[in-house]
Amino acid sequence: MANVALMRWQEASFDSEVCALFGLEFNRTILQMAVGQHADIAHSSLLDLETYRKVMAAKSGNFFQLGAWAGARCATGDEDALSQFESFGYNLGMMLQLNDDLKDFRQTGKGGDIASKHYTFPIFYALSVASPLEQKRLRSLLERADADLDAEIEAKSLIRVLGGEVYLLAETMRYRRRALAALDQVEMSKESHETLARYLTWLSLQPKSNG
Repeated sequence: MANVALMRWQEASFDSEVCALFGLEFNRTILQMAVGQHADIAHSSLLDLETYRKVMAAKSGNFFQLGAWAGARCATGDEDALSQFESFGYNLGMMLQLNDDLKDFRQTGKGGDIASKHYTFPIFYALSVASPLEQKRLRSLLERADADLDAEIEAKSLIRVLGGEVYLLAETMRYRRRALAALDQVEMSKESHETLARYLTWLSLQPKSNG
């Protein structure tokens, strides 16, 4: 759909160089997303925290980075401003992905990450800080969680004790600060700035309201 829109945009006599640049960036980002999505679906139980962070970036951070850049590029060619909008979009995308991860972690049964064996941020963090004994226990619980509700509940409790939820919330706020810092570097109307800042604040509060 994006490529069709770009073709129609070019047919409407918009700048051909800008259209070509948009096409290149859209296709590059979609390829990165596909690679990230494949890693997430096919190999999620084999990843570590930092590798999963790269998957998050490929799936969500880069996508929203592209959207923010493309919207800004329609209005300006200023590279400094475009860089700040890219930073805003990237950090917004990472916040959204963390929100999704926490929502799925909190669900019980097949709709959640633990029972479906689709490991996400809280699980990878817990495994990264657990002692060898805790890691062994947690992996055993995760392995049985798809067929054993008690194992799922115990795994979720252990992940919380190890700080999986707390660290995710802290990371959400870190990405929010980065997104706000990027907005502060861009010249825009007070109303536009306040609207985007309010959205970031609302987004950062969603995990707490759903807890």
